[in-house]
Amino acid sequence: MERIAVISDIHANLAALKAVWADIERRGIGRIFCLGDLVGKGPYPAEAVDEISERCEVVLQGNWDHKITLTPENEEWVWQLWTQPLLGQERLDYLRSLPFCYDFYWSGRKVRLLHASPTSVYDRVRLKTSMTEKLMLFENTPLTGDWLGISGEQPDCVVYGDIHLAYVMPLEDRFVVNAGSVGLPLDDIPLAGYVIMEGALHQQSPAPFSVQIVRVPYDREEVLLDAAARGMPRLEKFTRDITRAR
Repeated sequence: MERIAVISDIHANLAALKAVWADIERRGIGRIFCLGDLVGKGPYPAEAVDEISERCEVVLQGNWDHKITLTPENEEWVWQLWTQPLLGQERLDYLRSLPFCYDFYWSGRKVRLLHASPTSVYDRVRLKTSMTEKLMLFENTPLTGDWLGISGEQPDCVVYGDIHLAYVMPLEDRFVVNAGSVGLPLDDIPLAGYVIMEGALHQQSPAPFSVQIVRVPYDREEVLLDAAARGMPRLEKFTRDITRAR
């Protein structure tokens, strides 16, 4: 049995990320997978990219990771204009190069990691969406490819991020996991969130497994003071989201 920490949606919130690192280390977990959205909305994009690229075994591209690399067209592209100089060319190239998904076997199940959906990093699958739309998470698309060399095999478990709301949901003989958000949870609980997957990694025969949702306190006032001191755009909205978690 092995434990994997799955994190997502850090959004340049370094204090929350460091609190999650400390919790993962206390639990003795050696593998960390990241589902994307390293940057955007928070005050420390460069530091978040550096920390995650160094510590995470798997890192996917999120919608903000893609969006932040686009060339600003006008002054309304405030996040690109503010963030790109902080990141520099090497980190921007890193974000551009991140993969769309990652598949692996786990306790006899094929698991697929995604940021948002199998069709795009921008296609959102909310908690209260229809069953039909949730089942679409398991579909193979040109973007998901054929990671394990088994043509046409759909995943038994999908783990995604994007909506900043952690949950575990059985769907017939399969199930969906959302890893929540490290840096900007939006489920009325203003604590950094991630999930722990425990099972037999890379094993194709059935074995016990579990998924645990973890919430970690951190100093939110520190983040807001840093954001103000650094002249971060959209500070009012960031403050509201951090404090209300909605």
